[in-house]
Amino acid sequence: LDGSITGFNSEIILIKFDNNGNQIFLKQRKNPGSNKSAYANDLKLAPDSIYVTGSCHNNVLRAKYDNNGNELWAKELGSNESEEALALTFDEDN
Repeated sequence: LDGSITGFNSEIILIKFDNNGNQIFLKQRKNPGSNKSAYANDLKLAPDSIYVTGSCHNNVLRAKYDNNGNELWAKELGSNESEEALALTFDEDN
């Protein structure tokens, strides 16, 4: 990584590099006001977007980013129990 990043124990970090290993962007999805961790378990690349899944606030997290790392949407699903998603898959329609 270029530079230094601190305080990301409850954040998801999305980093994109070019073919030469140069950093194109670094985006952080913050988990504000919470001592619960947020983490990604899987990501999938589509032609125009990046999909991420994992856990945030002990709920399943699904998020979609554009190819520049801008979050388009994020959704949490869960109950009173601790939950997480481990993997993503696409069907023919994405």
